[in-house]
Amino acid sequence: MHRAAAPNMEYKRCSSCIPGLGALTGKNQQRRQRPYSWILPQLLIDIGVRGKALIWIADFLRGRRIKVRFNGAFSKDRRRWAGVPQGSVLSLLLFLLYINDIHPYLTEDTKVACYADDIAIWHTSSSIEKSEKMLNTSMRGVEKWAMELKMTINPIKTNLCVFSTDRKNRHKFNPKISINNQIIDKIRNPKYLGVILDEELRFTEHIISTSNRATRKLNILRRLCGTNWGAKPKTLRTTYTTLIRPIMEYATPVWAPSSSSLKGRLDSVQAKAAKIITGAVSSTNNEKIQRECGLDLLKSRRQLKTIKFTNSLKSKKTEHISHRTYLNWTQKEVIKRSSTLQKDYPYTDGSSDLTLSNGGAGINIILQDGTHIKIKEGAGKISSNFTCELTAIWKALDVCLNQPFLHQTEGIIIYSDSRSSLEAIQKGNTRITQKIHSLLTQLETLEKNCILQWIPAHVGIEGNEMADELAKEARKLSQRKEQMSVFDADALAKYKIIKHKVIRPI
Repeated sequence: MHRAAAPNMEYKRCSSCIPGLGALTGKNQQRRQRPYSWILPQLLIDIGVRGKALIWIADFLRGRRIKVRFNGAFSKDRRRWAGVPQGSVLSLLLFLLYINDIHPYLTEDTKVACYADDIAIWHTSSSIEKSEKMLNTSMRGVEKWAMELKMTINPIKTNLCVFSTDRKNRHKFNPKISINNQIIDKIRNPKYLGVILDEELRFTEHIISTSNRATRKLNILRRLCGTNWGAKPKTLRTTYTTLIRPIMEYATPVWAPSSSSLKGRLDSVQAKAAKIITGAVSSTNNEKIQRECGLDLLKSRRQLKTIKFTNSLKSKKTEHISHRTYLNWTQKEVIKRSSTLQKDYPYTDGSSDLTLSNGGAGINIILQDGTHIKIKEGAGKISSNFTCELTAIWKALDVCLNQPFLHQTEGIIIYSDSRSSLEAIQKGNTRITQKIHSLLTQLETLEKNCILQWIPAHVGIEGNEMADELAKEARKLSQRKEQMSVFDADALAKYKIIKHKVIRPI
């Protein structure tokens, strides 16, 4: 995925602003042939603004003059030939209407996000050459759009970033994208609407920067109190929740999926604030001191903010852009991100009756062309969910190694919703995990990549839901005779001795 953030726009000096509405011509006249003074009124007419409102807005823009005040002294008046008055509520609305039709100037599969004069344009593809071509074509459209609106683009404030999870080859991606015959600079950490992005969208730099900034702000609390003097705890808590906590919660739904260790940096800042407010020593338990201080844990607040944001998107009208974005979003897209690797995607799942017997393993392999290979197999008469999950992963590897599509791909990514199974494979100290290690070694010999990726269960991921159905159906198949693992033997004993209850008739 590539982002070219479009730039600050500046108006060109024209002969007049709004000389009169009677001079307006029809909609079919090319905008680039019109003076600036005709463009905005025609846009207002196109969206249905008529009568007194149109005349009032024209008068609002006509004949405006500006001057600068410095140290109590005023400069000479200067006439504004174009643009809208800065600071007016109406000015922002008129500007948004003015730039609202950029979409037709971009290629069909190029996306754009506009927030006032901050514009981001991106293209997603597994081919860097295709994205480069599409973005260059879109930049030509942006140049035409700006020329017709009598605006100039500042290439110095325009930059691009390549987003990819391919760490091995990412440094080789250097697309040449230009605007106004000037190559756009490539950067690693662009900042858009106050959020620092990175090449893998992990938001590492943003969270580190935010935590450092919030830590410096804690000095406000330290100056308001000491060990035996200062403001009341209630005043300090209000100061923290008003001036410091909002910094750490800005754009929470965007970076909430980042790693727990990164978000822990923010949690530690709130813990420090709670200790300053209450006067507790640094060795005090972080969670307890926050609750004593009356502060909700940031983890809980992040969850709540994300849920509220999602509900807000769902509540929008069907034609609203935010609602359309939510409907088009899928969990699968987030997981795959924009990797340039060409891989196949097996989803695996395991299931057993009463979590111990008649195990089933389900595998749903999604090939690059979109076709599915569905496999279901019994995992054993006595088999826990844990063993079924490992059996499914082993079977997926075995099937992939014996399929012709493996030679046409760089590797495979196996998705499993069992974190404990993936951790067991990493240790490799059981019989079935050793079998999995053996198959992974064969893949390595063939110079094929293999990634074992954890995904959340039952959140609407199509491939995972299909694997879950296959695993449930596999429980009814004939079961393989396998030697019981120590883990299953322990689980069976625990079930029979502790958890098993005999229900007697009343």
